[in-house]
Amino acid sequence: MSRHDESVNLWALFDIPSIEQGGVQAYLNIILAKCTEWFGASIASVFVSDENGIIRCQAAIGTQISTEAIIEEGKGIAGSALQHGIAMLVQDPRENPLLAGQVEQKRDDIGSAMVIPLISSGRKLGVLNLAKQTSDQPFDQEDLAKANTLAHHISLAVANWRLIGEIQSAHDQIRSVFNLLGVAVFVIRNSKIVKRNPEAERLIGKHSYGEILLRLPRSLAEGVNSAVSDAEQFRRAKLQTQHEDTTWTISSAPLPDGGVVLMIEDVSGTVKTTQELARVKRLAEIGQMTAAIAHEIRNPLTGIRSAAQMVAHAPEQAEELAQMIEEEALKLNDLCSQFLDFAKPAELVTAHTDLASIAQRLAAVHSHDFEIAQINLVVEAEDSAHPRMDRNQIEQVMRNLLLNALQATSIHGTVTLRTFNGGFEIIDTGHGMDSETVQKLFMPFFTTKPKGTGLGLSTCRKIVEAHDGVITVESELGKGSSFRVVFANNVE
Repeated sequence: MSRHDESVNLWALFDIPSIEQGGVQAYLNIILAKCTEWFGASIASVFVSDENGIIRCQAAIGTQISTEAIIEEGKGIAGSALQHGIAMLVQDPRENPLLAGQVEQKRDDIGSAMVIPLISSGRKLGVLNLAKQTSDQPFDQEDLAKANTLAHHISLAVANWRLIGEIQSAHDQIRSVFNLLGVAVFVIRNSKIVKRNPEAERLIGKHSYGEILLRLPRSLAEGVNSAVSDAEQFRRAKLQTQHEDTTWTISSAPLPDGGVVLMIEDVSGTVKTTQELARVKRLAEIGQMTAAIAHEIRNPLTGIRSAAQMVAHAPEQAEELAQMIEEEALKLNDLCSQFLDFAKPAELVTAHTDLASIAQRLAAVHSHDFEIAQINLVVEAEDSAHPRMDRNQIEQVMRNLLLNALQATSIHGTVTLRTFNGGFEIIDTGHGMDSETVQKLFMPFFTTKPKGTGLGLSTCRKIVEAHDGVITVESELGKGSSFRVVFANNVE
């Protein structure tokens, strides 16, 4: 055979149906048939890993190999080739240093063999085995090079087949989730609905996008139109709208091809449950507040009653007792004022406010307090945007948290006041709190201080929430606490 003919036959090895046409089993059978013809092999087999990563025999020619036969990396000739990632030309396995201890004797019916690992992108997929009888001309290095080239072709084909299968599996899973979602999902392109899930059909039907906007309640239609417009401008959108007793959440996001995915969810049940939980929580807080107020009022009233009784029995002490009655009455009045201030809604006078400047001002005002207590105050005031907020009330919150941290920190401890774009936090190295105390911390009239009213942190939360913000706390006994305030649309 001429070198030209050899070249033609070599290319014929690759002139085979694609793996997609008949599946991996048919593909490997054809490959083995080509291999035996080209290389003059009398025995051929190919082992490929299954979905569980076990390398099993997938096809064989000239020998009977059980489908239960497997190759384990590092065991036997094939396992060693796979472990080292090296194509092996084997005449006598006992003379190959890579096979030391793997084979005790040479098979009498095998003259030479080629064992080529199938590896793609570092992933070990299997092994191709080709063997000749003792009477045949043995394989040489040129055969090994060609077989190795073929192995790369097989590895790539199998890896691609696996990838296609994984993609198809993921696609099927996504489709199942898409169909089972309890949320209406639409894919919209150029004002046309190109895909919708069963929940979308149940909620709105099979109408066109234009018909849907006409049929939906006005508030929902406006929300949908706004969300789709945002997504078409490559902006994500999420909003909530209501019509009568029904509340919907509308979400949208742009797709890479220019389309839009739109989701509509009826959250009426969730909203009602949340409102009911809030009502129950509020009732519980009212009950706790009532008990606390009664306790706080009882002490001054007891003093007033005692003083009044003493006036009746000791008129000569009336002036002194009258002063006592007045002092107790003033305590009651102060308590009522605090309660009324807490009960009324926060009235905000907003302007562009620099949190860093508030932090620096408070640090200067209270620096003497920290010096007396021998506590280190660290201020990390970062440059940030100037959100609109009520400066005086936010300063009240920051001061309250700062002084609480001062009181909770032992001598030579540290309190850190840090501002960032969208909020601030105050961290202390004080005695900390257990989880039960943390859970009750913002409840009205709950206090850990001997002379506290328990309204300070409750008022802080009210002010922060009036600014659409959130106040959170993390604490650990013996290590200190961290209070963090973050304002809506100004998240770090």
